[in-house]
Amino acid sequence: MNGIIIDDKVYEATESKEDSCLTCDLIDDRSECPCRDFCFEQGRNNIFRYSQSLTDKLNNK
Repeated sequence: MNGIIIDDKVYEATESKEDSCLTCDLIDDRSECPCRDFCFEQGRNNIFRYSQSLTDKLNNK
């Protein structure tokens, strides 16, 4: 699994049919990405989605 943890939340890399970072859950209100380099390493069609179940496991809930 490719993913990233930010502020105790888990985001999974998933493939997107759209070639746009704007559909990624990591993009903030200013359309900026906190981990652009990592994302590009995962491949052109990847975006990140927040995973509640993995976040709960990480936080022992």
